[in-house]
Amino acid sequence: MDVGIQTLSASHGWPGITDAQVRYELMGRFEAAPAFRFGGVPFEEAEASMRLFAEEVLPELKTWA
Repeated sequence: MDVGIQTLSASHGWPGITDAQVRYELMGRFEAAPAFRFGGVPFEEAEASMRLFAEEVLPELKTWA
């Protein structure tokens, strides 16, 4: 399986859950540690990203436990 460095280190943006799926297949369970506010991202934008992650991504990750 050809896996890029980005897949093993971090996902930026969240183009889908594919990066996490590949990581899970390679390593098994892992701790997701997303950062929503960094580099001057306004609070409102970070909060919107966090809420979207919680609504769209987190439910899927929970099924992997």
